[in-house]
Amino acid sequence: MAALIYQHGRTFMTHNQPPEGPLAQGPVTEHESVNETQSRSMHRTVSSRVVGQAARTATAKTAKGKDKDSTGSPQRPNASQVSAWKKENKASIAETAKHFNLPPTIAKRWCAVA
Repeated sequence: MAALIYQHGRTFMTHNQPPEGPLAQGPVTEHESVNETQSRSMHRTVSSRVVGQAARTATAKTAKGKDKDSTGSPQRPNASQVSAWKKENKASIAETAKHFNLPPTIAKRWCAVA
């Protein structure tokens, strides 16, 4: 059975498939077609997001196999942590910067503020 599907002002012929869905019910406006496409796209996105979140919680890995906790950039220490460590260890600015993996100018500024 062949079905005619009207979409964006064009006619599409499908073979060996019974007509089904909103596009097979007759001519549709371009607005209705766009809404349907956006709806399907949003549904796929949401369902993929749910599947991904479930997989991450189950395996503690991302889709690429990375650890879930290691995604994104590492958290940097704040000024009070840097200043406190420098005072506790009686370290220089260079040692403090190296310990926290910071540029020396940032370490100097944070130690001067706190």
